[in-house]
Amino acid sequence: MSYGLSPLSEASSLRLLAALCCAGKEEDLPTEDAKRVAKRLGYHPMAMKIVALDIARRCSESDDDDASSSSNVWRTALRELEACVEDIQDENASVFASVDSSVQRFRDIP
Repeated sequence: MSYGLSPLSEASSLRLLAALCCAGKEEDLPTEDAKRVAKRLGYHPMAMKIVALDIARRCSESDDDDASSSSNVWRTALRELEACVEDIQDENASVFASVDSSVQRFRDIP
């Protein structure tokens, strides 16, 4: 038996990303970049959570006080996702791409 997670709406996706990356402050979210990440992940809640927690970690390690709203962090995450999977068609592929992207970064840790 398996249970699928339904994709979120764009608005719900942005709320989730803001909650995980910006302490719930949607106004601090780089909206266009966050929309691109959410869309790339097929609005899949598990995939977005994996990526959002990684973005939050990167922001906490940054010297920039406002790193969570930095478009560079979000664009880097999007580039990494695009490098993992050419085209996310399967509803679960976004989760695999998110995990693969995370694993790739772990390999880079000295």
